Amino acid sequence: MSLSPELTQKILAAVEEGFEEQIAFTEALGRYPSLRGQEATAQDFLHDELKKRGYAMDRWTIEVDDIRHHPGFSPVEVDYSNAINVVGTLRPREEKGKSLVLNGHVDVVPEGPLDMWSSPPFEPRRDGDWLYGRGIADMKAGIAANIYAVDALKRLGYRPAATVYQQAIALVAARIDG
Repeated sequence: MSLSPELTQKILAAVEEGFEEQIAFTEALGRYPSLRGQEATAQDFLHDELKKRGYAMDRWTIEVDDIRHHPGFSPVEVDYSNAINVVGTLRPREEKGKSLVLNGHVDVVPEGPLDMWSSPPFEPRRDGDWLYGRGIADMKAGIAANIYAVDALKRLGYRPAATVYQQAIALVAARIDG
């Protein structure tokens, strides 16, 4: 199915209309220092934001014993008690298509030596068209884009024709021997 040029322009305008709000959302999410095992505060933020948008919400922590039998499992050396996963589910008025999963991770790599940063790593800053901060590009801006894409459609009065799952996950560490 292709969109008419008129509808395409309306969608692009709706995205543009919400863009500054999306950037502010990305900055807010970027302020959470969601290092591996410390994702809970960022996930609480995302949980609340999706809930405000009408998503049915679910969240849980990783239970290592539940995945220990998986062939790709590697020994776990970190505490996952704060490695929260969040899923928001948006159901259509009438299910007419295939579901869509929009997924991103909130955990970020350590910031390294602070003296190598030109500004604090968890205080996002804009420089022209660029937004800097630990975890912004990988992958907090992607999570924001997922959420705001659906928001743009809502502004036009549309709702997806099938279930949409917005997933914000805490990655499970994997070790590759070889």
